[in-house]
Amino acid sequence: MILNAADNIMLGDTEVQKVYCGDELVWERRKIPTQYTELTELDTSSNEYVDKVIGFNSDLTPPQGSAVEYEIRLKRTRQQGTSRMLLGNRCAEPFKDTSVEPPIYYYRSFFYVTFGGNGLEDFVQYQNTSTINRMQTNSAHDVDTWYTVSGKIEPTEHAAKVDDTTYGEHFEKNAPITARDIWVLSNGDVNNRESAQTNYHVQGKFVISYIKLYENGVTARYFVPVQRNSDGEKGFWDYITKRFYLPYQQNV
Repeated sequence: MILNAADNIMLGDTEVQKVYCGDELVWERRKIPTQYTELTELDTSSNEYVDKVIGFNSDLTPPQGSAVEYEIRLKRTRQQGTSRMLLGNRCAEPFKDTSVEPPIYYYRSFFYVTFGGNGLEDFVQYQNTSTINRMQTNSAHDVDTWYTVSGKIEPTEHAAKVDDTTYGEHFEKNAPITARDIWVLSNGDVNNRESAQTNYHVQGKFVISYIKLYENGVTARYFVPVQRNSDGEKGFWDYITKRFYLPYQQNV
C-alpha cells in the first residue's frame, strides 16, 4: 500500500489518524475544515448556476508529455444532453498571447475527456498536424445512475474504465499532451474567448461525488463536495492543496 494514496487506514476497528516513519509524518487522515460542511454530492446541473458557467481550474499542470490520470464518481442528469465535459485543457493557460485583443490562444497539443450519450471518450490532438488520438467506448450509460469513470491518457496509449468494464486504445502516432492547466468540468475557455471558434465551452453538468487527478501515479488533486458555512456557497474542497474551489466561473 502506498500511504500517500490511501483514503483510509484501519488498525482493527479503529481509524488511524496519523502514521509516522520515525519522526516523519508520512500520512494523516484527511479532514474537512470546520468552515465547511461536507456534502455527499454536488449537482452542477442545478438551476442555481443558471447565470454562471460551469468549470474551474484545478491549477494542476502535468509536465510536457506526461500521462493524465483521473477517477471520478458521478451520475449523468436528464438536463445534460448527450455529451458533457469532465476534463480539458484546450484553451487553458499558459499558452495565450494577451498583447492583442481579443487574446490569441495557442492550442498545440490539447486534450479533453467527456462522458455522455457516446459513453466515455478521451481525445488528444496536435493543432498543427493531422495527429489525433481518440478513445471512445460507444457504450450507453443511463442517466440518474452512479458510475465510477477512470482513465489514463498517454502519448500512445489511452486506457479507461467505467465501473468494472475496461476499455483502451493503442496508437502508432505519438500525441503527448502539452503542459498547461487542467480544467475540471470544462475545456479551459469558459467565456468562449477564442474569436475563431463558436460555442467552444462545453459545460460538465453532472452530479459529482468526488474527483481525483493523478500525476506520476500520485494523487495530485482530490476534490470532494462541500458547502461554505459563511455564505452557503457549494463547491469542492481539495484535500491536497487544502483549497476551496467554486464549480463555476462568472460569465463575463
